[in-house]
Amino acid sequence: MGTASEAQESAQASRPEAVSELNITDTSAEAKAVGYVQAWLEATNTEHATLDTYVTVPVNSQAPTEARGLRAAGFTKSGDLVTVRVTGDVKTTVASDVKGEEPKSMWVQRWWQVVLRTDTSSGTLSVVGLPAPVAAPGAVAADTTFEYPKQVGDPAARAAVQEFLTAYLAGSGEVSRYTAPGSSITAVTPAPYTKVLVQNLNATDEMSAKTAAKDGTEVQVLVTAQLDQGASSQTSTYFLTMASRAGRWEVKSIDTTPKIS
Repeated sequence: MGTASEAQESAQASRPEAVSELNITDTSAEAKAVGYVQAWLEATNTEHATLDTYVTVPVNSQAPTEARGLRAAGFTKSGDLVTVRVTGDVKTTVASDVKGEEPKSMWVQRWWQVVLRTDTSSGTLSVVGLPAPVAAPGAVAADTTFEYPKQVGDPAARAAVQEFLTAYLAGSGEVSRYTAPGSSITAVTPAPYTKVLVQNLNATDEMSAKTAAKDGTEVQVLVTAQLDQGASSQTSTYFLTMASRAGRWEVKSIDTTPKIS
């Protein structure tokens, strides 16, 4: 059991933090939700000081629930309420399928939903209710389709995307050579892959020498690429905004959301 000073330090660390406005770069709500779920899982009937800094409720658990890798997995905002989805692995005892074998422990991914409220006068965040275990997100709906109707065959356009991703993910060349002026895109370091191969490239509009000739033309693209690291290989998708300048295509941004119908 922790000392009184430890409990006080824990309480101070978990006090509501002031936020002026929640946006895509503000992670205060997500951080608070993750801390709340961790405190909720670890609380026992004899040790619940950290949970008490979020909410005071009866705790019946006789042993803490072991968890690892807790992290936020997105949020939605409605008025002064913020709903955060938290995920992580929980140590779970599973009965053996073989008669006579002892139960075994394994790490199982779990998901929780946490609701927070922003005080409009003070800007502080407070929890609403307790963490709620929820099902994992489902697969993408079968009727979801991307809105990138133009297959890109222009060699220069494909090369621009290929060379950018190779610099961005494999550390081959300077990323700034392939990005538009003013772009803040930097390479992933250390480089997670040794080779990148663009397999398919689709765009919202035509990408050709003719469209590239007009400076400032912007086109959104969907890239399907194979990412290799030694014997390991994965296929990934990127959503980019390309801009034309001086007859060539440059990457203006890596988009966080695709165009879908």
